[in-house]
Amino acid sequence: MAPQGAVFFWGRRLHPSSALIAWLLAVVGVQYAGYATLGLLTLCVLATSTTVSGVWLKYVGRARWLLLTLWLILSYNTAGEAIHDFSWAPTYQGVAEANVQAARLLSILACLA
Repeated sequence: MAPQGAVFFWGRRLHPSSALIAWLLAVVGVQYAGYATLGLLTLCVLATSTTVSGVWLKYVGRARWLLLTLWLILSYNTAGEAIHDFSWAPTYQGVAEANVQAARLLSILACLA
């Protein structure tokens, strides 16, 4: 019987330092991924176990304010063309960058779960 929170890889329990190194490599790799790769990575991680998806949803719930402020800051502070030519509106480029960063954060949380 494995302890709660044990990380398994091909049926064997990983050493905690190996699990941290694998998570660090996932974090670095996510920074170079696009939408399709991020979605596939998140889907693969969540499909590994039913408990992972529950833990991931708790992490997302706890990070909701972080996600919101990240999205608002990036969408309003990135230079570009304003949406509908309103001076107070976020830019198209800012919204695109904010969406990518939010997707990256969600993928990192899935790898953490």
